[in-house]
Amino acid sequence: MNILTMLWKNLWGGYRTMLFPERPKVSSGYRGLIRFAPEHCTGCAICKFRCTAKAIEFKAGKGEFVWSYDPGQCTFCGRCVEGCIERSQRGPH
Repeated sequence: MNILTMLWKNLWGGYRTMLFPERPKVSSGYRGLIRFAPEHCTGCAICKFRCTAKAIEFKAGKGEFVWSYDPGQCTFCGRCVEGCIERSQRGPH
C-alpha cells in the first residue's frame, strides 16, 4: 500500500473506535471484574496459578497475603474464581 493512500485513509476514513459514551455489546462469556474478599482467602494462591493472562499477583508470608489484580491484563475468563477452594466450599454465592 502506498504511504499516501494509507495516510489519506487514516485522516479521512472516519472513526475507528467508538466515541464515549457508546459501548460495545457485552458478550455472554463476560464475567466482570474480579473482587478480592480477604476475609475468605486461605492463601492457597490457586487463583494466581489458574490465571492464564497473568493478571493476578499473589504473595504470602507470615500469615499475610498480598493480592493484586490488573484488569487491563485480565481476559475475564473466570478461571480464577472457578478454581477457588474457599468459594467451592461456601457455595455459588
